[in-house]
Amino acid sequence: MTNSNIKPGILIQTMCLVLLLAVSQSSIAQVTEDPLIPDLAGRWDSVGWFGGFDQSPYAPPTFNAEGQAMKDDYNDETDNPVYDCIGPGIPSVLIVPYMIEITQGENEVVIHHEYFDTIRTVHLDQDTHPSEVERTIHGYSIGWYEGRTLVVDTRMFAFDRIGADMSGGPTGEKKKVLERFTRSADGQTLHVEFSIDDSQFLAEPYVREREYRYTPDQELYEFECEPEFAGKTREMYEE
Repeated sequence: MTNSNIKPGILIQTMCLVLLLAVSQSSIAQVTEDPLIPDLAGRWDSVGWFGGFDQSPYAPPTFNAEGQAMKDDYNDETDNPVYDCIGPGIPSVLIVPYMIEITQGENEVVIHHEYFDTIRTVHLDQDTHPSEVERTIHGYSIGWYEGRTLVVDTRMFAFDRIGADMSGGPTGEKKKVLERFTRSADGQTLHVEFSIDDSQFLAEPYVREREYRYTPDQELYEFECEPEFAGKTREMYEE
């Protein structure tokens, strides 16, 4: 039975409004959930080894004469920047057993590394790297999507004393890093492949990979490093 108090005109207007809202919501969903862009967002926990590249299951980087000389001269007790609360650059920050969180936007992707609270911005709206930008150990990243993969091209690096292997192998301003982030079909694994190319210190490009597991309910811890405490570790070595 229908309510005789509802006028037919009002009923028709109400039905049209509901239909219009449904269409609008459908349009919004298509914009925010683009099927051509892989969903990499969320929190991911590392799977695998701990330590420098030379402590991983893979072979370490191959250095040229200049790079090998600097690596041989490296003294972890005095040269490791971690004792000054300076974390590793890219891609070294990927190999430590800490979480990452990825946030995807229309023009950028933000990768938050739990280790040393490192935050990286990948610019999706730029085709080339800017020529005038401050060089850092994290470089400047641009990116794009290739199918289900996010490709990140990072350049404009500063000199990094442990940039090649976290164990004294240096990288310089010629360093280029290419990363590929791909989510598995079941959505539970994030596969990351990365390569380092640096003709100043490396004899050949260094290519490795690692995996993260999807942990949406796990929070990133706030990373704290007190320079005074970190310095005491160096003092212990010197005693």
